[in-house]
Amino acid sequence: MKYFKEVTVWSDSNSTNHTYYMKDDKSAMVGYIKFGTSDLFKFKNPIRIDTRGRKFEVLKMKGESDEVYFGKKEEPKKDLITVKGSNGKEYYLEKIGSKYTCTCPGFTFRQKCKHVDTMA
Repeated sequence: MKYFKEVTVWSDSNSTNHTYYMKDDKSAMVGYIKFGTSDLFKFKNPIRIDTRGRKFEVLKMKGESDEVYFGKKEEPKKDLITVKGSNGKEYYLEKIGSKYTCTCPGFTFRQKCKHVDTMA
């Protein structure tokens, strides 16, 4: 993630440029800093942005890695058990004390899933 200051010269003199917090390749943004302010407003979800015909400068402000907002394949720890979900995705079971946890959505929301049930 990088901060990009828009430097587009608009034919409409009433238009203002903002600073955008975007993916390194500028294909999506997660927030912006409105012209004349210094507060970063973050969106709930990343949004696509059309940068055609627009010019930007990369600012030297430190940003996060793209994976923070756009996902990174979860690397299993050595002591985790890998299971396949019904949709083909991989989830991970971890034994904490005498109980198991799972990274699947079912366990995340209900603290119960078929993957953990098979370990009992």
